[in-house]
Formats: sequence, C-alpha cells, structure tokens
Amino acid sequence: MNYTEPKVIYTCFPGGKHKVLTMSYDDGRLEDRRLVELFNRYGIRGTFNLNGGLPRPERIPESEWVELYKGHEVACHTYHHPTISRSPLDQTARQVLADRMQLEGVMGYPVRGLAYPNGSWTPEIAALLGIPRSLVYAIAPISGVFIVLAQIINIYEDNWITEYDLDRIVELGFNCVRVPFWFRNFYYDDKGTKILDKNGEWDFSRLDWVVSECAKRGLYVILDLHGAPGYQNNKDHCGKIGDSGLFKLTKQAEEWRKLTIELWVAIAERFSGNPAVAMYDLLNEPGCEVEKPGVTRRINNEKMYSILYDAVRAVDPEHIITLECIWTAAALPHAWVKGWKNVVYQVHFYQNSDFIFTAFCVLTRIYHFGTPLMMGEFYPLKKTTWKNCFKTLNKLDFGWFLWTYKAANHGMWNSDWCLFGMKDGFERANVSEDSYEEIARKWGECLRTRDNFQNTGHYEKNVKDFL
Repeated sequence: MNYTEPKVIYTCFPGGKHKVLTMSYDDGRLEDRRLVELFNRYGIRGTFNLNGGLPRPERIPESEWVELYKGHEVACHTYHHPTISRSPLDQTARQVLADRMQLEGVMGYPVRGLAYPNGSWTPEIAALLGIPRSLVYAIAPISGVFIVLAQIINIYEDNWITEYDLDRIVELGFNCVRVPFWFRNFYYDDKGTKILDKNGEWDFSRLDWVVSECAKRGLYVILDLHGAPGYQNNKDHCGKIGDSGLFKLTKQAEEWRKLTIELWVAIAERFSGNPAVAMYDLLNEPGCEVEKPGVTRRINNEKMYSILYDAVRAVDPEHIITLECIWTAAALPHAWVKGWKNVVYQVHFYQNSDFIFTAFCVLTRIYHFGTPLMMGEFYPLKKTTWKNCFKTLNKLDFGWFLWTYKAANHGMWNSDWCLFGMKDGFERANVSEDSYEEIARKWGECLRTRDNFQNTGHYEKNVKDFL
C-alpha cells in the first residue's frame, strides 16, 4: 500500500512569522507628526487611514501627506467619515471611491487599503467592497467598489447596443461599424489596474462580443480608441474635459503612454488574423481643442503614432491601421516617408459650407496622394448639405462613416445627427444624486432601441440614396 504524505500549507507573514503587530491610526490627526517621528526612529511602519473630505484645522494638511507618511502605508477611511452601516450602499461606494481618488491624487500611487470608519460595517458592505467577512476592522483590498461601478456600466452597455441594433444596421445596407471604446473599459483606473474576468484574465469580453456578432452578420468592425489613458484631447468624448495629458513631457504621461501601448498590443494580439476586424483606429481626434501650434500637434501625432504603429505591427502585421489627422492634412507626415504600410488616413469634418467641405477633401487628397483616405466622422453645419458631402466623398474615393447610429439627448427623436433618437419623455440618469437602483433602471431596458427610440427620418431623407 502506497502512503502519500499529506500536503500542509502554512500561511505566514514575510520572514516566516505567524504573528505580527500592526500599527493603524485613523483620521490624519496632528498627533501623527510626533507618532511618525517615533516610528521612523525605531524602524516601525504604520498604516494611516485618511479622509479626503474632513475639515483640516485639527488634521494634517494634504500638503504634508507625501513627506510625512513616506515609508508608511496610506489607506482609505471614507471621504467624510460617516457611520456606513447606516448609509445606503450606493452612498458607501461613493464615499470609498471619492476618498481613494483623493488620496491617490495626492500620494501619486495606488491606494489599496480601507479601514471602516467608526468600526461600522455590515455583511452587505463587506460584499460590496470585496472584503472577507472575517475582517471587521482591518486593512483589505477595496477593488469591490470599482467592481460595483463596473457592474452598473455593464448594465448600460448591455442595453445600449444589442443584437437588434446590429440587425438594423445590416438591414439599412451598411457594411462596417466603427466601435468606440475607452481605456476604462479595460482598466479600473489610470494606474494600470486591469479589469479581470472570472478566470482571472484581462477582460475583453465586450469587444469579443461585438466583433463576433458583427462577423455573424457580415459586418466589418473598426476598433476605435476614443479615450486613451491620460486623455489625448480636451473634449468630453475622450472621457474627461480639459485634461489632455497623454502628450505631456512628464513621468506620469510616460506611464500613460506605456498603458496605451499595453492596451493596443493586447487588442492586436487578440484580434490578429480575425477577418471581421477591418482596422485599428489608434487614437480618436488627438489634440482636439488643445491650445497648441499646428507644428506641435504634428510632432505629437507623429511621435505617438510611430510608437503605437511599431507596437501593433510587432504582434499584428496584417490588419489595417487608421491614423487621424482630423482637421488638417498636415497634422500627419506622408506615410511613405515614415515607411508606414497598410494604413488609412482619417479626417473628421464639422464645418459650415459646402465649399469648405469640398476644398478640405480635395486638398487632403492632393496632400496625401496615394494614401487611402476615410471620413471617420462628419456632420454638415449651417450651409453644408448632406448631398454635397456624400457626392464629394464618393467622387474623391473617401470611405465614410456616419456619426452616429443612435443618441439620447433632448430633441434627438427628429434630428439628423443620428439614425435613431430617444423618444420624447425619456428619463435621464443623474449619476451624482440617483441611487444605484435608479441608475440601474434608467440604464436598463429603457435604453434599448426597439421600444424606446424612434427612426429620425435621417436615413430616408439624406443617406439612403448614397449607399
């Protein structure tokens, strides 16, 4: 009879210790100055649980946090120090999230711990925050608060575009969709904390779904990074207004560029060889509304696109890459000079006359002669007409895409900004004040096209004849 020695696994602290003493202090009080001095003298490390929103007269000012707590751990303690067992779950999530964002903004590194304020907790709070129920007043990972936010965003995305919408797109005669996404679809934050699936792998299920469903219907897909880490322009559509940092010459910006590269390499590896993917759109509208001279924009575009092009080509030599010069052809170098192969240059147009539109397209065609061109977004303002736009694009051999398929702003039900607009009387979620349940309801089936949106007439009036 064979005897198998049982495997015993001992969980130990660093150094093989079975017991440790932790030093944990709350609220960032002025006494921390003397305490930290003593800790540093005797080689003791502590955890200091801070509140981002409490008044400062009796507490350490933020300006001292970095230097004072250097070498120690800083952890969350909620923003306003409420007794969270008496608070709604959505308010608890906001308290923790706001505190973490405040602390990370000051300290400059990820904050991973949480101490319950007043020792107050419930099993529901522990489940929300992803903390084991055995930890009542302790430091523990707080990824759960980001999980609950991801869940409510998933509700929105599950309902905004469904199989029904892809069927409508095919029925209307289109053959390709440009799918915008941003980095927070794949990272919890701008520090590189990846969103993982149930198997512990980086979660790309949303892109997998849209590419797979489009492939079933014979639709091509352009994967469009609309918002990069650090933000590539100052517009709301990149994820944050007025905060363009991707091109800055700072250590933080360099980290954001590394994350952007990491994301595109992962996507290109995943979809390499996939025939449903038509192009990789590496950055949407880089430099849009950033007050920089044209030459600076050209330098920024060329530098960033060169890095991304090389990174993507290293893992996917086959797929088309589209690069955006958006408003002016001179914002990109000639592709043959850079040695860029299998690329499409992309422009966008939101101007006021047919003459300007035609001149813009002609000059772009001349300037980038021999490079395939695409109008990725356009909308005729004032005297510009849809008819002239389509005739010009087709005559000059531009590929083109409408922006956008559906929209939910007031008045969109009869606007030619979209093909399908939300019906009058829709309820808009107030993410600052609505409860989790209210947001979930308003971002649920209320957003589905079949019953809650109407045909704006734009397709029949302006688009159909030019497909």
